[in-house]
Amino acid sequence: MAEEKEKEETAEAPAPKAKGKAKKIIFVVLGLLVLVAGIGVPLMMFRKSSAISTEEVDADAAKLEDKGHVEGADDEDELADGEDPIGAIIPFDTFVVNLPDNKFARVQIQVEFTALEVPRRFYVKLVPLRDAIISLLTQKNPQELMTTKGKDSLRSDIKDLMNETLKKEDVKRVYFTQFVIQ
Repeated sequence: MAEEKEKEETAEAPAPKAKGKAKKIIFVVLGLLVLVAGIGVPLMMFRKSSAISTEEVDADAAKLEDKGHVEGADDEDELADGEDPIGAIIPFDTFVVNLPDNKFARVQIQVEFTALEVPRRFYVKLVPLRDAIISLLTQKNPQELMTTKGKDSLRSDIKDLMNETLKKEDVKRVYFTQFVIQ
């Protein structure tokens, strides 16, 4: 009987060791899962946010490209003798700038290109072009801009500035669709 008692005690002794090992394994596995989740979740969120921003930029570029297509521009047989075909026309956002003598100008322009499609380099240079036009507008005298000659001069200056920035004679004409000085 004493031997049976010893066998029972020895049989019971390894069981707590096995339970302790199982608990350690569970804690290690749970720790690894928490570690992977702690690193993986922020990483996935970062990847999703960068993918969204790239998609948004591509969508904005597509919207701008759609504005540059001229409906009916392919119909050259409808042109009168000596009439130039109209190139792609793209509108700029409205410019509101301060002028000397505490006045301001609100100007909206549209640009016509020589080709039927807007050049790709135009989209890359859009921000520098807007900046250069704003700088040009703020240098002008309000009294001069109120005259026809002043507006024609501004059109020519904008055209030259854009062609210089694009490094090619892509801009054919500049149109004012809104011009207010107050």
